[in-house]
Amino acid sequence: MKNNLLFLLLLGGIIGCSDDDMSGSVYGTVFTEDGSVPVNATMSLYRLESYYDEYDYEHRRIVLDQRKKTDDNGYYEFVNLSFVKEYQLTADLEGYATFSSNAVFLKNERMNIDVSLEKEMNMIVLKDAGIAVQKLNIAAGGITKKLAEELCAASIVDGYNDWRLPTLSELNSIYNYQLLLPNIKSSFYWSSTESDLNKSYLIDMKNGGIIIGAHGANCYQGNYYTGSNFFYARCVRSIQ
Repeated sequence: MKNNLLFLLLLGGIIGCSDDDMSGSVYGTVFTEDGSVPVNATMSLYRLESYYDEYDYEHRRIVLDQRKKTDDNGYYEFVNLSFVKEYQLTADLEGYATFSSNAVFLKNERMNIDVSLEKEMNMIVLKDAGIAVQKLNIAAGGITKKLAEELCAASIVDGYNDWRLPTLSELNSIYNYQLLLPNIKSSFYWSSTESDLNKSYLIDMKNGGIIIGAHGANCYQGNYYTGSNFFYARCVRSIQ
């Protein structure tokens, strides 16, 4: 009887010590490109979560977990983090471009991530997706895909001339990380990806839904007619 009780206690201890119960932290110091230490940088830590919509498409979204400012030495630390969750770290400071880390998986109890901020630009880099995204839509309202492609190709934001429409995969990354991107409308956005019928895919930034629409014709979702061929567009460029 004693042996059985001891076994159950040991088994309970093993089951109770899952990775999800483990707690770690992310810490570091924020510098600017000129080497100074900012004292007012706002640090945000987001959880990356997966979910499925009614069409069984898998989507990912970020959810704010913690937010705090650096101390007088530019130091920050986020605690009580799970080892089985994926995180995204950002840093904001007035006059500097928003920093967004790659996906963060805790590898030990305390994980160091120092941050270097650059002077503010009109784009935000999504390292995981391999793209830089302009902070503003290429037009104030909805436009055709042809015009969107032309405007992106002619854009010289931040001195770059290789702007383009995002692929469907890249547009999905914009949807996933839209909390990091300003001025995203809760509406459909053009992608450059086309279906077998030479129709272009769009994503609804409100819920991640995907539809297929013709270049200059009206758009459909199954047999559902959206009644428009004018949609928003956000330009991107590839990064190393």
